[in-house]
Amino acid sequence: MRKTYEQIEQEINKSEVLHIDETSHYHKGKLGWCWMFASNTASFIKLTESRGMKVLQNSKFCNRNSLVVTDGYAAYNYFADKTGKSVEHLYQEIFEG
Repeated sequence: MRKTYEQIEQEINKSEVLHIDETSHYHKGKLGWCWMFASNTASFIKLTESRGMKVLQNSKFCNRNSLVVTDGYAAYNYFADKTGKSVEHLYQEIFEG
């Protein structure tokens, strides 16, 4: 199974565009975070106890040369000038305030 994970990591890191999103979930009554890392050819879900930037810093999926598409959450500032917002989140900002 470890080899499969490593192959997915490599596939995602080859991509010129990386999509990342996080959402909350509960497991046995405890709040956790589900992180999704995706390229055009592969995706990976990671469950963590944190929504913070350290998840990104410790992730093997964060090829800093890729354009990173996110929802604009502050943790994504880790990528500085390589970040763009998803179309859905731009739409919400423009039309739904």
